[in-house]
Amino acid sequence: CSVVLLNVCFERPLAIIRSEKTTAASQGKGSSSSPRSAAEILSIHGINIDTTSSSQRQKEFALRQELEMKQKKLQMMQQEEVRTKGIYDNAAAPGGLVESQATIQESKRQYHVAQQAREKAQKEVNDAKQLYANEISKTSKQLGKSTDGGATGESPRSMNTVALELQHQGFKLVETLISNDPGYLQNHNDVVRAFR
Repeated sequence: CSVVLLNVCFERPLAIIRSEKTTAASQGKGSSSSPRSAAEILSIHGINIDTTSSSQRQKEFALRQELEMKQKKLQMMQQEEVRTKGIYDNAAAPGGLVESQATIQESKRQYHVAQQAREKAQKEVNDAKQLYANEISKTSKQLGKSTDGGATGESPRSMNTVALELQHQGFKLVETLISNDPGYLQNHNDVVRAFR
C-alpha cells in the first residue's frame, strides 16, 4: 500500500529531489554542468517566475495594439470597397438608372481608389502580424534559453497543479492512516524516508 501511495502521490516531488541530489553529486565530482538558477529551481517546483522584462512585454503589447488598429482600418477599407463597388455596379448596369458617362467614370475611379486602399491596409496588417509573430517568437526563444540553460539532460518534469493535488491527497491519506494506526510510520520506513 505504501509503495503505491509513494508512486502515485509523491512521484514528481521524489523525482525532483532525486534529480537535485544527482545534480549536486555530479557537480561535487567536478562535472562541467552549470548549477541551475533560482528561477529554474522554482519553476521545477511549480513556481513560475516571469523572466521576460517589462520592456519586452510593453513592446509586445504595443505591437498587439498596432495590429488590432490596422485590422480595424482594414475592415473599414473593405466596407468602403464593397460600398463603392455597389455604386459602380449600379451606375454601370445596363437597364439600371441612366447615368452620365462622367458619373460612371467617377464611381469607377472611387472604386479603384477604395480597392487600392484596401490592398494597402491588407499589406499593413500582414506586416504587423509578421512583426508581432517575430516578437513573440523571440520572447519564447529567450524564455526557452533561460529555462533550459542549466538543464543536465535528466531534468525532471516540473510540478503542476495535478501533481500538487496528488501530493496534498497523499499527505491526507498518510494523516488518515496515522490516525487509524499509530504505528504506521514505524512499520513503513519508505514513507518516512520520502517525507524527509
